[in-house]
Amino acid sequence: MRENIVDVKSVGPFTIFVLSCLVFSIFCSAVRIERGPVGISLTHLMMPFVLVFMLLKAMSQSQYTLKLSVDNSSKMLYTVWAISLTSTLLYSGFPTRSITGIFNFSSFIILFVLTQSFTSGLQPQILLQALLRAVKISSLIGFGCLVVALMSGETNIGATYDHVSQQNIGIISKPIPSIRSLSIEPNLFGISTATVLAMLVAAYLVDKSREMLFSIIGLGLVLMLSYTRSAIIGLAVATLVTTILLRRWSTIFAIIRFSLLGILIAFLTLLLLPDESSFKKAISYKFGSGIVDFSGGTAIPRVVSFHESVNGFVKSPLIGNGVFSANNVFVNPHTFEVTGTAGPI
Repeated sequence: MRENIVDVKSVGPFTIFVLSCLVFSIFCSAVRIERGPVGISLTHLMMPFVLVFMLLKAMSQSQYTLKLSVDNSSKMLYTVWAISLTSTLLYSGFPTRSITGIFNFSSFIILFVLTQSFTSGLQPQILLQALLRAVKISSLIGFGCLVVALMSGETNIGATYDHVSQQNIGIISKPIPSIRSLSIEPNLFGISTATVLAMLVAAYLVDKSREMLFSIIGLGLVLMLSYTRSAIIGLAVATLVTTILLRRWSTIFAIIRFSLLGILIAFLTLLLLPDESSFKKAISYKFGSGIVDFSGGTAIPRVVSFHESVNGFVKSPLIGNGVFSANNVFVNPHTFEVTGTAGPI
């Protein structure tokens, strides 16, 4: 817990409003201004507004003064930034791409310092409420867009078909859309949602409430509809570790029972669906290995990515090769011909 905690009643409603807007902007990476290789997100546009607000508050309340955090996690973040900057300047094989990446990285370091200073002294409950409010609004927007996509058959700003069909459009006649809300892609939305969910699970294990349980169930369903494998696995591991640390053994056994039941139901559902089912094909692809048409050799994006990672590590094992320096490409496994790019850099 931080020292000099500010009481909830002493925090003005406008401060909470600004904090909520700042947090909600995290879920709005698709709302951006593109200028060549540079993308200015809604969170970037919030920076001047928040900074002016903090400066005005500083005239009357010293707790809003801008300060650089020196806790261990912050030190690690600054160290990663410094190493990335150094490797970008020295070793990057894609200098233009890497320099753009380091500017992007640096802008979020500034955002991190700004947000940490803005929230310094606020009660954890206030921050959790702001996070929960943001992810609930984002989920409602995404779910509404998902319904529109299903009814119209068209991608919209908050739901996409490309996420599960971009490389396998030939084998899925009617692919299912996935939620991305106002994030630039479903993975970002899924990761942000899972992060808040992990906090909710920890809070629920300490102080159980029906409202919090409903929030966990609702957001968990929305997370499943984003089809973000890493976020789902990460949430499961975080829940298990938190439960073990709190020594809630009965809860651990309950989690294991429900997990096994869920896996069994999912397995039987996919097994009983006909092979020509678009839903079955899309789910199998999304939660599969990422290998597309192996027999024909059109692409093995994961294998290529791992190969590039090893090559990059060998070239510079200590500090890496710069931000956005990975050469993410599709390669024919038989001819080794590059057939396109494998996702975003």
